[in-house]
This record gives sequence, structure tokens and C-alpha cells, in this order.
Amino acid sequence: FLEKLSPENQMKACCIGLNKSIDEIFLSLEEIERYKTELLADANPLL
Repeated sequence: FLEKLSPENQMKACCIGLNKSIDEIFLSLEEIERYKTELLADANPLL
């Protein structure tokens, strides 16, 4: 399934751990993306 992810998310999935279930990896990726969005919004108050 990794080839279907963006290169950035492939790297994140490897850091999360490929021994986890796909559901656990997707949940972690969603949390990372939410956190990233919040950080970017805080850095740029015009967003």
C-alpha cells in the first residue's frame, strides 16, 4: 500500500512503524496532518 502514498507520507509511515496495522498507520498519518495544519495556521494567522 505504500506506493499509493505520497513520498512524504511514505516516509512518515516508515517512521510510525510498518509493523502496525494499516488502520493504525492511517490514524497516525491523519493525526500528523492535523497537527501540521494547526502549526501552519498558527505560523500564518491569515490562513
